[in-house]
Amino acid sequence: MIYIPDTGKIDTVENNMKIELFKNPFRRRENPGRRSADLNAERLRAERDALLKEIPIAIFYLDTDLRYTSVSQAFANSVGLTISNVIGKTAFDLFPENLAAELQKKYRCVLQTGESIDNLNFSVTNQNDQQIYFSTALAPFYGNNGRISGLVGVSSDISKLTEANLDIAKTSMDNHKLLTENRLLTHRLYETQENERRHIARELHDELGQWLTALRAELQVVIGHVEQDSTVYDRVQSIKEIANNMHTVVHDMLQELRPVMLEKLGLADSLCELQSDWRKHHRHINFELMVSDDIGDPGAVDKTISITIYRMVQESLNNVCKHAQAGKVVVQLSREKSSSLLSDTLLLSVEDDGIGFDVDQKSAGFGLLGMRERAIAAGGEFLLQSSPGTGVQITARLPLKL
Repeated sequence: MIYIPDTGKIDTVENNMKIELFKNPFRRRENPGRRSADLNAERLRAERDALLKEIPIAIFYLDTDLRYTSVSQAFANSVGLTISNVIGKTAFDLFPENLAAELQKKYRCVLQTGESIDNLNFSVTNQNDQQIYFSTALAPFYGNNGRISGLVGVSSDISKLTEANLDIAKTSMDNHKLLTENRLLTHRLYETQENERRHIARELHDELGQWLTALRAELQVVIGHVEQDSTVYDRVQSIKEIANNMHTVVHDMLQELRPVMLEKLGLADSLCELQSDWRKHHRHINFELMVSDDIGDPGAVDKTISITIYRMVQESLNNVCKHAQAGKVVVQLSREKSSSLLSDTLLLSVEDDGIGFDVDQKSAGFGLLGMRERAIAAGGEFLLQSSPGTGVQITARLPLKL
């Protein structure tokens, strides 16, 4: 009998002889804990694969070589393959070259930095030539050694949402186009209106104005011959007074139709002239005008913008006279410097201390509507503020140049 040291022995019978066999002390013993861990890992993989097969979301796992190690059925369906045909492949095997290169660039970024990526959006064309849009989130996962051993991605089909957004964007673009066209049309309408006003003003000045001037001159001659006849003299003086009044009315009409000062001296001086005329006819209402110095140059403000502001001030003063029952009106015009490459803007404010009105209850009227349309047509903004007992404030912001 050969003796082999061991912790125990096994007896057996062979050829009617009892032989004592001893265990080999160098034989590897099985680790129960490791066996249990392997079983748990297999169970978790089976559960994961079952979940990936049923879950209606495109999920995929990549190893550090950027090969697919496990994918959901939804992911396999999105690329038109079976799960087994996806395993082991790379993005270049599944997607167009440009898209695959972009995806792998993102994958490597996750593996190298350990940081997740959200909202990675891309689209693919399915077997029916339909564009499918995906939004993907990527995150690294770690092995038992604490190092990154791959990444997991979750992709959601956002095709319906994207199509809805595209429809919204198209509608928005269509609305913007219509708004732009409407603004240009309104601008041209007001431009045509101004041209027509100039034409009428010119006719009034050249025809009616000259006739009134001649009439006044002839009446002055007649007066010199009838001074002895008091009755005739009084009648001629009355006719002369009527002619003078007609001349004043025509002058005011010309100023309304075609502000000559605006064309010759610019916006600031025209507003000063408007203030002077207002004070002559409306002495019971205090009119304060404040215009910043950098608007004084006749060429500082675009011609169309100047007309727009002038007409808005005219209409505001008309409303104050007719409706506000105000004792004071303040008109302010200032220049706002732009912090960007865009043109500076003009800020117009007209405020009175009248009775005001509820802007939600009362119709704004054609005057206010016209001012709003003028401001918008010139590429600006218009704001109306009022409430009963607090007066009215109109604010408009307009570009310095069109």
